[in-house]
Amino acid sequence: MRFDLKKVCPGTVRVAGGALAFVLCCGMISGWHTSASAQQTPSVTREERWQQDLNFFAREFPNDHMDFAKIYSKEKFAAEMASIEQATPQSSDAQIILRLMRLVANGHVGHTHVLFPPQPMAFHRLPLTLYWYSDGLGLIAAAPEYKDALGARVVRIGTMTPQQLETAVEPYIAHENDTWLHELSPGYMIVEELLNELKLTNADGRMEITFAKADEKQFVLSVAPEDWSVKGAPLNASDALNLPVAPYQKHPQSFYWYEYLPDSQTLYI
Repeated sequence: MRFDLKKVCPGTVRVAGGALAFVLCCGMISGWHTSASAQQTPSVTREERWQQDLNFFAREFPNDHMDFAKIYSKEKFAAEMASIEQATPQSSDAQIILRLMRLVANGHVGHTHVLFPPQPMAFHRLPLTLYWYSDGLGLIAAAPEYKDALGARVVRIGTMTPQQLETAVEPYIAHENDTWLHELSPGYMIVEELLNELKLTNADGRMEITFAKADEKQFVLSVAPEDWSVKGAPLNASDALNLPVAPYQKHPQSFYWYEYLPDSQTLYI
């Protein structure tokens, strides 16, 4: 197989034509399947494409990571890559990527991680958006069919409490402190394939999630996963419950902005 290598930014190599495309930029890795590659190389099997990409990753990641020798054990890294490659025929695409996620996250560097694919491939997610508050995990957005749970506290996801599930997904999340883990973990707690690895999903992929309203009355919803490309949580709690927009949510697309609040004579930055 021929790899088309080209520089896209300092320290970055983009690979096109394989089963998995890796982008290494400022220590970040993104992996995803390219359906076009399968059309370009119809005689190459799935296992052969994975083998080529895993070999490329095993070679290039240690070379491109500035502090690889300080962060990772060369022997353990090589052994795990060999194990992933050996298990490829029996593994789903999602399982292979999850093992790569776990391997890279073991370095505990927040800017070096394997991302979920940016285009539909092997993953599905629940159409929910979760957020950690000081008193627990809450549902802040959802698909319309689950609107009754908006604003509710999450009591259990499958058989686990939110705290237990965060601990279970922690090995897949590249983080250097609990604050960053807390920020990222809700996005991992809704991934069907990861929940399935933890044996929490039903046979049809649905998740039984227990919620509690403000009066602490609990109820259970069976939530179906959606394709990764679907924007599955379009209804947010602020709109559904007619809540005023919090200042920090006013300009979600802007990194920096400010507003003067005359009532309190405050400059909100």
